Amino acid sequence: MSDHDSSGTSSALKLPAITFKTSRPLPELWTLPREWNMEKREKYDTWKMDVQYQIAYLQRKFREVTTAGAQQHREQRRPAPSYHDVKRRRALRMADEMLWQYP
Repeated sequence: MSDHDSSGTSSALKLPAITFKTSRPLPELWTLPREWNMEKREKYDTWKMDVQYQIAYLQRKFREVTTAGAQQHREQRRPAPSYHDVKRRRALRMADEMLWQYP
């Protein structure tokens, strides 16, 4: 037996090597589908619908993620309020509170 006709393994435990013949053809069972296998398969329409639902789900998730990312980016770019803006808002809030105190 030549090295090209088989493959072998050796063992660290000094067990005998196992050889496999690689030149043998595969059995028909592995290479050709039988009729009963074809009958048990799902119909193409069912498989097609499953794939379409998965694509639609992934598209929805992608839009959510990209929209949320864009929204966060816009919020991060907003400049911090200046000192005068903070003072003006505080004055407006105090004026509003004073109006509600007196009927």
